[in-house]
Amino acid sequence: MIYTSYFANSRNFPQGAIPVAICRGVPNWYNGLVYQSVAPTQRILQEWHEDNDQMAYNVRFAHDVLRNVEPVRVLNELQLMIPYEVREKMDCPVWDSADVHIILLCYEVADAFCHRHLVAAWLNRYFGTEKIRELGA
Repeated sequence: MIYTSYFANSRNFPQGAIPVAICRGVPNWYNGLVYQSVAPTQRILQEWHEDNDQMAYNVRFAHDVLRNVEPVRVLNELQLMIPYEVREKMDCPVWDSADVHIILLCYEVADAFCHRHLVAAWLNRYFGTEKIRELGA
């Protein structure tokens, strides 16, 4: 399965879960994987801090980030980030696995506006279902 969550929730992750940060920077203590193909640009973050306009952020993020990557490519690259020894034992892709979990991480708490929710919604549109959801939701 693929989930979304935030760094401060890491103590609640299932055992063996594979955290993957999808933000521009990570906390000093974080030593997990990083995938920046779906991270907001510096411009998007700067404009968000200036105007706090969620609708404008959504448009900027869709235009500047999501339209430049393909969902299937993102999913394949996330799959390849799984350690080889784990991948070798898998009999299905991670998004269908009941045993292997990738958690896409950012900073904001579960109910706060965050780009990871936009990424999850974008991938869910690709699947045509709610495969990716917030951990614990």
